[in-house]
Amino acid sequence: MTLTLLRLALAGIRSRLLATTLTILITAAAAATLVIALEVRASGVDPWQRTFQAAHGAHVLAIVPSLDDAHTVAALPGVAERDDPVPSAVGAASIGGHSERLEFAGLDGRPAINAPVRIEGASQPGSGIVLERSFADALHIAVGATIGVPTPTGVLSLTVVGTAVSPSQPRYPRHNPGLGWVSRDTLARVQPDQSRWVWTQPVRLSDPAAAPGFADAAAAALPRPRPRPVGMP
Repeated sequence: MTLTLLRLALAGIRSRLLATTLTILITAAAAATLVIALEVRASGVDPWQRTFQAAHGAHVLAIVPSLDDAHTVAALPGVAERDDPVPSAVGAASIGGHSERLEFAGLDGRPAINAPVRIEGASQPGSGIVLERSFADALHIAVGATIGVPTPTGVLSLTVVGTAVSPSQPRYPRHNPGLGWVSRDTLARVQPDQSRWVWTQPVRLSDPAAAPGFADAAAAALPRPRPRPVGMP
């Protein structure tokens, strides 16, 4: 597999030599991103490990441009558990008179794998939004506040009904944009053009240690992007 990016990060936990978990983000030629959770010293007491357990974390998250690509990854050999892919789109949120980029993940109920772990308020967005905790903390957004979200039909007001954390989401602003969970209906209002959605397919593997090989197989199974004609941006 030809890699265009290989980055190691500590999935939101502080850097140290004896980290219990590494997160590897791999962007392949297929324009998909694979997030692999590799447990290297599972002590069971690390904050990230507790979050991973509470979320029933994914061993691999494939972030792909189409629903068909997500289904391709979910059907690969080695998958022990799969969940429905989660669509998302990047938009903006108006907070305190200024705008911040925000990724909106559209949920249909609580995910079975890689579920957001409630910190404060509601665990499900309903008609509002659940913000990732580090994003809410950095911008001093309290549960009960209202944010404005530009949409093609005007500004949508969303009440912040809760905060949560995810084992696959690095802390804001190290990772930008921030993340918010909304209902699928709200996502469709924020970004009605579904061709601009991306899809996150979470899977758990029969052998978690095989995650790097699974990532290679997933990248090989996904279609490669068509070459752009000369002169196109």
